[in-house]
Formats: sequence, structure tokens, C-alpha cells
Amino acid sequence: MNELTLPALVGLVGAVTFFLSPWVRRDPEARAHLLKAGLLVGGVDLIVELLGTYTGGWTYHHSALFVFKTVPVELPVLFTSSGVWLGAAHLAIRRLSGRAPSLDKVSLGVIIGSLGMYLAALVLGQPLRMIVFTLPFGLWGYAKLPSDAQRALALLLATATAVADWVIERWAVGRGSYDYAEGFTVETPLTYALLTLGFLGILELGRRGSRDA
Repeated sequence: MNELTLPALVGLVGAVTFFLSPWVRRDPEARAHLLKAGLLVGGVDLIVELLGTYTGGWTYHHSALFVFKTVPVELPVLFTSSGVWLGAAHLAIRRLSGRAPSLDKVSLGVIIGSLGMYLAALVLGQPLRMIVFTLPFGLWGYAKLPSDAQRALALLLATATAVADWVIERWAVGRGSYDYAEGFTVETPLTYALLTLGFLGILELGRRGSRDA
């Protein structure tokens, strides 16, 4: 028994409970949905784990049984079960969507909370990534765009912003113009991409307000 055994058992018990629940037993489509979700998440994780362990990215030392000699059997059980949990949550979201709080209220609450955490960490001198704030901000901005076409173009713009930042900052840091305490990482371009999406959301709100005025 290792540190992964208990989470895997909890996940498995929960997954079995979902399958045995009356609302799933009466609905073949719900059972198929949970099964597909479990196989999807479990399969993707197994591929990632095999690639990571075979290339030396990480190593697992303890397990009662290893899958393909490198992956503890607890991990496929854990992530397949987690996929079933996710499938059940997805079904619940679809059923409860009519009673959900507004997206703006939820987004604003998450943004304010994450920004507060970031500012508190700065004041206390504790390490905390800026992405804690920019991730919900970017997701909110993406959600405010009114059409799939605009969202697609916004993603292309955000990607171009990230690539441009990566090229420019790699050059600038390499020249010694400035540096980062923990080195330049992919998190910085990703942060700018998320900020781009967030500001696009604000601009979209401003455009709607000017048209409504």
C-alpha cells in the first residue's frame, strides 16, 4: 500500500456508487456517458504516464502492481474513476443549468478572490504565480465574446501574443536586459495570452454598452 492507494480506493468506490445510483441505472445513455468519461480520462492519463515514465520524466517506486512495468496500477484506477466522477458532474451541470447563477457573478467572484490571494501573497512575501489571477480573467473574457467565430479569432490573437512574447523575451533575457527570479518560463507568454482574452472581454462589454446607450 502506498500514498496512491487510498485516493484510488475512494475514487473507485465513488465511481461504483454513481453506476449503482437509481438515476443512472434507469438511464442507459447516462451509464454509457459515465463509461465513456472514465475511459477517456483514464486512457489519456495512462498515455501521459507511459510517455513520462519511459522518457525519464518521472519515476514511481512503490506499487503492488505496475502497468507496463512503469505505471502503478493505482493511477489507471484513480483516473478512470475520476473520469466517471467528471461524467456524473457533467450530467448534473446539464440538469441544473436552468438554476445556475449568472456567469458574470461567478466569474467576478472568482476573479476578485484570486486577485485578493495574489495581492495578499505579495504583501506577505509568499511566492504565488500571477496566473492565479490571469487564468479566471482570461476565461471570463473568452466567455464574453458573443460568437464562435469571434472566440476562434480571439484564440488566434492570444496565441500570436504568446508567441511574440516568447520570442521577444527570450531575446531580451538572453541579452541581459533583465531577468526573472526563477528564470523565464512558458508561464509568462501564457499569462499575456490570458490577459489578451480578458481585455477583449472588457472591450466587448464596452462596445455593447456604447451600442445600448
